[in-house]
Amino acid sequence: MIQEILNYKKVMGEIEGLLNHSPYKKSHIISKIGLAPATFYRKLSAQSFTPDEMLALAKILSPREALLLEIEQSEKDIENGNYREHSVVREELRKKFL
Repeated sequence: MIQEILNYKKVMGEIEGLLNHSPYKKSHIISKIGLAPATFYRKLSAQSFTPDEMLALAKILSPREALLLEIEQSEKDIENGNYREHSVVREELRKKFL
């Protein structure tokens, strides 16, 4: 557990550099994570992003890695039977909204 916390602190310390070298403008990143610009810059300087905000930043800054992780999780869900057939979901939505 200590190693995970140390890794988190390391990433938190590197986030400004990652943002500066990102192909995205900071205004785009700020709008995607849903923070006010002043809040974003305050959290950036204080290194006080929440884990959820850090995850949102990571998904924006590393979209390929985020997609691969999502695919991996989906494959695990299928293996574990955590899915529903499209026709079943469609019928549930039809009953709910029509």
